[in-house]
Amino acid sequence: MRKLLSSVLVVLAAACSSSKSDPVDEGGDEVGDDPAAPEDDVIDESAGEDALAVLKGEKPGVAFIVEYADGSDVDAVSEGLAADYTLTITSRYHDLVGGAFIAADQNVMEQVRLDPRVKSLAEDRIVAMSPGDAFDDQLAAFESEAAAAGEIDAESAAADKEYSIGDLTPQHRSTGWRLIHGERAIGDGAGTRVAVIDTGIDMFHPDLTAAVSDMGKDCVRRKNKTRFDFNGHGSHVSGIIAAQNNGFGMVGLAPATRIVPVRSLNSKGEGSVSSILCGVDYVLRRTDKIDVVNLSIGGTCGGDCEEFEELPHDRALRKLVGRGVTVVVAAGNEGIDADESDPAYIDEVITVSAYMDWNGALSSRDRYAHFSNFGPGVDIGAPGVRIMSTIPDGKYARWSGTSMATPFVTAAAAVLIGAGEVDTPDEVRSRLLDSAHTSYPGRGGDHPERLLQFADEGAGCGDAVCQGTETDESCPADCGCAASACASPAPYGCYCDTDCEASGDCCADADICPIM
Repeated sequence: MRKLLSSVLVVLAAACSSSKSDPVDEGGDEVGDDPAAPEDDVIDESAGEDALAVLKGEKPGVAFIVEYADGSDVDAVSEGLAADYTLTITSRYHDLVGGAFIAADQNVMEQVRLDPRVKSLAEDRIVAMSPGDAFDDQLAAFESEAAAAGEIDAESAAADKEYSIGDLTPQHRSTGWRLIHGERAIGDGAGTRVAVIDTGIDMFHPDLTAAVSDMGKDCVRRKNKTRFDFNGHGSHVSGIIAAQNNGFGMVGLAPATRIVPVRSLNSKGEGSVSSILCGVDYVLRRTDKIDVVNLSIGGTCGGDCEEFEELPHDRALRKLVGRGVTVVVAAGNEGIDADESDPAYIDEVITVSAYMDWNGALSSRDRYAHFSNFGPGVDIGAPGVRIMSTIPDGKYARWSGTSMATPFVTAAAAVLIGAGEVDTPDEVRSRLLDSAHTSYPGRGGDHPERLLQFADEGAGCGDAVCQGTETDESCPADCGCAASACASPAPYGCYCDTDCEASGDCCADADICPIM
């Protein structure tokens, strides 16, 4: 028999707070002029705030999730159970065929478990943001080392510094974009949609407003529903994927894809498994419109997750992949084997670890981030340290975590799908792994996964130096950048390579080309 699992899931970023100051209601979430979420097409309470209050002990009761017998009428069974046992409905899962409830006490919940309409029952759990300073001290030490070597400007790379649009005009790419050879991308994600199950999105951010789909869901509030991000985590993830190519700020890896914000976590980065399930169920009912899901949450199982009882969200994610949606998840930030982290251990999803790089070029000083989970359960690695992206209030900031690595892979998947190169989740995985970098100087024995990189299709661009028959016209982003000696501020697309002196000594080009 599998063991029971009672760990808390966490959102996998190191810095996860916004400077936004909005009025707060009694439920702990902001109210005011934030835009309403699109109306859902089914009856659905989606009241994650109620379940969370019970799980935190702020309100009495027991929160739990129920799977109904096959073929059940979700609305009829949900309302029948609520009436028969005096339950509060917090979610209805029309595709997953189930619901989430609050009962008066444990005894009532156990009575529900025995009801013939119930196929399975699991207690709900908290999904919480990891502490903002969880690994900042260690990152600061590595940052000082890189600054001393001349690889970065430590002040400009500070995690607690916020940037405005004026600081990033003309627009910039991130170091992570350069490291994975984003210039080789065969498209921009046009024609695809990516669901970001997270804290929402700042749809008023100048770099995000055009990226937001007209779809979306709020699984947190019972009333006054919104897709707005009062935390920052969802906006940061979304910017890495789809910040717009508009002449200022940052440019995402797939700027033409459209983000479907699925708000499953509140302003504090808190939610429940039931609210995550609400988001997954929303996507399941729209698999004809959504191509990729980004899920930057995780939690430790206390051992090999395969030995524990499979939880509802694990089954739901497997079902989602089975329906043809590529699901990309974070490996986790505990520095342990990813097979001990949920949902990273799930074979069907693409699990992403975090890589640490300072200048956008592979070197012996590079390493996998010390906090990143690792092992055979990880499929691919991506940049995840001091990644610049969008946050609420039209700002930008550097955050770290496997939360930041995951959207690079999500965006790459959207690019491949949009270009018509792949169709199924298996094809996406194979294509990403086929082009990933398999050998690099900083690779460690605990991290056998490959590093995300776009395939070299023979274009010859990407080194900021005109080689062979390349000209400013044939490779303007690189040759034009090189010809202008990377004048500051750098032109769009400037990702200069390392400059080597006649003596053979190489130096980082950060002094002549602003590498983010």
